[in-house]
Amino acid sequence: MLIKKPKELISTPVNLRCVFYRATKHRVDLSNLIEAAQDVLVKAGVIEDDNYKYIKSLDGCRVEFDKQNPRTEIEIEEVKI
Repeated sequence: MLIKKPKELISTPVNLRCVFYRATKHRVDLSNLIEAAQDVLVKAGVIEDDNYKYIKSLDGCRVEFDKQNPRTEIEIEEVKI
C-alpha cells in the first residue's frame, strides 16, 4: 500500500532511500529488497523506470527490526545534475 503517491509520474533522476523494517531477524538480502522496491515503484506508476537514468543512487538503504510495525519506508529525492 502506498501511503503518499505523487500526483505525476516521476521522470527525473532521483535518489532512493529505502528502510526495510522487518518483523523477524531472519537473514535477508538487502539487494533483493531494493530491487523489489524499485519494481513496485515502477508498477505503481510512481517512477517511469528503475534504470540508471532515473535511479541515480540508493543512499541510506538498510534493514531494521520492528516486530510490532513491519513496513518499508521509501524516500524519493530529486537529484540535481
